[in-house]
Parts: sequence; structure tokens; C-alpha cells
Amino acid sequence: NGQSYVSKIFRPYRIRNLVRDHLVHKRYTFSEMVNTIHAAKLGISTPRIYAYFEQTFLGLVRQTGIIMEDIHDHTQLKYLLKSGKRTILDCLPVYKEFFSKGIYYLDSNTKNLMLRESDNHFTIIDWQNSLFYPRINELQFCYMAAKMFRCAGINPESEQGRFWLNTIYEQCNFKINFEQMVKNVLRMRDINTHAAAQITPDTPVSEYS
Repeated sequence: NGQSYVSKIFRPYRIRNLVRDHLVHKRYTFSEMVNTIHAAKLGISTPRIYAYFEQTFLGLVRQTGIIMEDIHDHTQLKYLLKSGKRTILDCLPVYKEFFSKGIYYLDSNTKNLMLRESDNHFTIIDWQNSLFYPRINELQFCYMAAKMFRCAGINPESEQGRFWLNTIYEQCNFKINFEQMVKNVLRMRDINTHAAAQITPDTPVSEYS
């Protein structure tokens, strides 16, 4: 009927990885579907999920995938920043919503923030590495901000970076000192996803001071 869809597929590159990827890719893809739906229920704009599928070989999962809404009318914020059409200030409402709704979005970067320029509407993709809490803490927020700045190629200590951080700092009423927040963002730019996932709402801020 003229409707288009996106199929996102995860598959191993080598046959010797089949046993490992039987578990890894199945969990990875299934997590993306579940987390995308969960985020949507919290009021976050995400691509609509239509189906999850698996292809097996000798009883093992050969590849997995999801079929989702085609958001072809959106553009990665990454490219809009490079072209000068947008600034990182445009995504402030997205991060404020993450914090207020307890969403620890570990794939935070400007490639996954998709903007529809006609009405400045953001849709967020790639939810496989996401955690949900009643409330996230300031350290978790600092990690998300650090990854966003890194992808955008912006120094958190620059005028633009500090303005972004100060704006969200005032809007979210963070309990840590602002300079401590900037310091945490700087230190977290190179933390990998696995290590970042160990930061919970109960992690003391002093661990990154």
C-alpha cells in the first residue's frame, strides 16, 4: 500500500561465532525491541516496532532482527550540527526528558537523535543499551551528556558546552555543584558502555569527584 519499513538485522560475520552469537545477538535484538517499546510507553518518541524475527541454523540463531517504522523524514542531529543548521541546544528537551523519566540512555550520541526539521520533532533510535529507573542520578546524566559531547566533537568546557550544561543544570535542579558536573562530564567521555552500566542511581557522586 506504499508504506515503507526498516529491517534492522544482527548477524555474525564468521561461522565460528555462531554459538556465541546465538545468545549475544538474540539478547541484543530482543533488548532493542523491549526497550524501544518501554521508552515509547514513557512518552519518548521512538520508531514504532512491528515485528521481531529470528533465523536459525542447526538449532542455533543465525541472525535476528526487528522490523520498524521508517523515519525517512528525519535527519541525524550529527549531520545537522556539521552543516550548521542546528546546535546542541536543540536537543536539550530530550535530555531533560531522559532525566525526569528515569531513562539511562547508554547509546547517547548525535547519530541516534533523529530530528524532523519541519517541526523540530526528535525521534530517538538504538535502544538496546538502555536502563530504566524511577529516577536516574546526576552521574548517569553526566555520562549521557559526555557521550553526546564526544560524538558532536564539542568540549564540555567550551562556551557552548558550558552553556548547554548550565541550562540543563538549572532546569533539572541537580544536587551536585555545577563545576563538579562539568568535571564529571570531562572524565566520563572515554568510559565504555559496560563500565557506564555499572553506575546506578545509588552510586555515590564522590566516586567521580
